[in-house]
Parts: sequence; C-alpha cells; structure tokens
Amino acid sequence: YMELRIRPFIEFGFMPKLLASGDETVFTWKGNVTPPNDYDKWYDLIQALVTHFIERYGLEEVLKWPFEVWNEPNLKGFWKDADKEEYFKLYKIT
Repeated sequence: YMELRIRPFIEFGFMPKLLASGDETVFTWKGNVTPPNDYDKWYDLIQALVTHFIERYGLEEVLKWPFEVWNEPNLKGFWKDADKEEYFKLYKIT
C-alpha cells in the first residue's frame, strides 16, 4: 500500500478484553467500551504498537497518519457512561 500512497487511519478504540475494566460492549462482535483496568498496561500496549509502526514504516511516514483516541466517547453506548474525566485520562495517556 505504501507504493500506492495509501495511509491508514489509526483509531485506538474498543478495549482489548484483557485490559477491559468491565464487560459493557456494543455490536454483535462485542466491542468493549470500558476504560482500561490498568493504565500502565494500556500505555505499554500503545507504545509497543506505535514503536512497531515507526520501525516498519519510518517516523516520517507515521507522522503523516491520522490517529484517533476512541470514537464518539461522548455517547454512553460507545464509552462507559460517557465519562469525560475518564476519557480525558485515556486520551492523555494514549
């Protein structure tokens, strides 16, 4: 895809089961909408993923990609209780 100049849109959204602080989900495939149960482990996951992107594609390329921390956290169905303070914490750490 690089030769076609197609770039990903990276969304850090829906919590992996092992990091989820609760069992609230949406959709038939059960995307978890709760904050992480351990913010240090969430940070480590994001850091490892972004490091992988940089090692594979280069920093200059990765800096051109759009990143989003969650989608529609202002809606109760997509972020536990639409809790602003909890979302801001997730955003800052991510």
